[in-house]
Amino acid sequence: MDLIVISFLFAFAQIVVELIMQVIATRTLKFFDFFSWKTMILDFLFRWLVLYVFYAIIYFVIGFQVVDMFGNIIVFTSIFIGVVLVSIYGYALKPIIIFRDKKLSRSTNHEKTYQDILFGNKIYIHTKNFNNAYAIGILKFAKGVILSNELVEKMSPDELKGIIAHEVGHLKRNHIFKLYLAFVVAIAIGYFCSVYVFPITFAKLPIHEAFQHAIKGGIFYGVPIWIISSLTQRVLEYEADAYAGTLAGKEHIIAALNKLDEMSGGKVSQGNLAYPTLEQRIANILKS
Repeated sequence: MDLIVISFLFAFAQIVVELIMQVIATRTLKFFDFFSWKTMILDFLFRWLVLYVFYAIIYFVIGFQVVDMFGNIIVFTSIFIGVVLVSIYGYALKPIIIFRDKKLSRSTNHEKTYQDILFGNKIYIHTKNFNNAYAIGILKFAKGVILSNELVEKMSPDELKGIIAHEVGHLKRNHIFKLYLAFVVAIAIGYFCSVYVFPITFAKLPIHEAFQHAIKGGIFYGVPIWIISSLTQRVLEYEADAYAGTLAGKEHIIAALNKLDEMSGGKVSQGNLAYPTLEQRIANILKS
């Protein structure tokens, strides 16, 4: 029973941390653009199952006592590996669930129109209106470009070509996998700090001390995830922009970014830790 509860809590905590990172990155309190409760529930159940199976194997093979597990380094090792395993699902297998969303439909017409820049990648149109496009997936059979219906309707063919080329750049340059590696590095830093720098224990402690340990854990893991993932994303955005400029033409990606800025009410111009400002992105494209 303890293993079920522990794996449940860690799966739930991962979902919460990802949502918090989403809020920090977008500076708005909302779910990601193509969020669905069905996808979220399936995502959580899969994480829970993977973590439960992993911890059960650790328990039966190594035989640590669940009651005292938080006082043992092997537990932090199992947590680290468990998180990494579940993260592989999030980056590699979760797109399979997303692509099965009824609000998404594959657009063979757009694939034919832009076949010269797709390199076999698929295009999906989401019925929900949001001013963005996404490249998701690592595995060949489970990756593609997602466009919002609003982008398709309001952008010119050349502007849309620039957007698609940018997302294809993410896929061709293996940026999704690189983001996964950045996440693993961040988790490893959190693990090292929580075990060797300022050891965290959840043994039977007074409430105020347990709370202090929980805060330290949040800092050790949350801050590296936020900073490393955001800075990695920033570098990859520059690289995808340059790739799009070469593939579709610099004028097309610049026009697309300007249009996207207009549609988003200036959010592209502002930028953030994970995304350069519009001025910085255009300067990067012109010099590449």
